[in-house]
Amino acid sequence: MGRRVRCPGCGKTLQTPEPAESAVDPLHDEHVASFRRKQRLQIAFVPIVAVMIFLFVVLANFGSLTKKLFRGFPMAEPLLLAIVVIGVVVIAIISIINWRCPACRKYLGKNLFVEHCPKCNVPFRDEA
Repeated sequence: MGRRVRCPGCGKTLQTPEPAESAVDPLHDEHVASFRRKQRLQIAFVPIVAVMIFLFVVLANFGSLTKKLFRGFPMAEPLLLAIVVIGVVVIAIISIINWRCPACRKYLGKNLFVEHCPKCNVPFRDEA
């Protein structure tokens, strides 16, 4: 049986394998998997936000077009504009909450393809 270790960033206690069993650090694998889940979510937000910004620009700049499209619904244009703005704000808040280091919980910055945490230097890539 290996020894029990505590991750300095997340505080979880894990059992390490014997050196003869494996040289893979269980904490590293857990942090890499968590980072990849967070990164996939961040990347999924990019096209959603792009569509929302496109809709905002169309609704804001082409009022006559949207009035023709929503002729029977006078409140449709302001309602759609409010939904787009609220959607972008909600995604921004979720992004700020999600895009954190799995070890130290610090914000990872604007780059989606970070190699390691800028605060605690935990690597997010598998070591080949």
